[in-house]
Amino acid sequence: MTFARHQRGMTMISWAFLLAALAVVVLFLLRVFPIYLQDFAVGSAVRSLKEDTLATYSTPSQLQTALLRRFSMNDVTNATRDDVEITQRSGMFDVNVNYEVRTAFMFNIDLVLSFEHDVQVPVH
Repeated sequence: MTFARHQRGMTMISWAFLLAALAVVVLFLLRVFPIYLQDFAVGSAVRSLKEDTLATYSTPSQLQTALLRRFSMNDVTNATRDDVEITQRSGMFDVNVNYEVRTAFMFNIDLVLSFEHDVQVPVH
């Protein structure tokens, strides 16, 4: 006769719950990782506007064109022209890229991620 105190290990139902939880975590990572990868490219493009000492920007449209060109080179599709806001004041351009990404997670559950990048670029 085998008593419960001598039995060790996980039952089949415990394994099923563990594998289901692991599958949800893996699915989450697979959905979110590419979005964060693109956001890293957006942040890098925005920061490069300030760090590029050879470029000269005298109008907001020149700055926006340069930023959108960097988005295009890095294959950024989540941030668009409508998400870029450039204002000029006191010899500086304030560049703000604010966008949201919505992606399907599972069934009727969507993930919504919001991103914002700010930088000040001198007027030349």
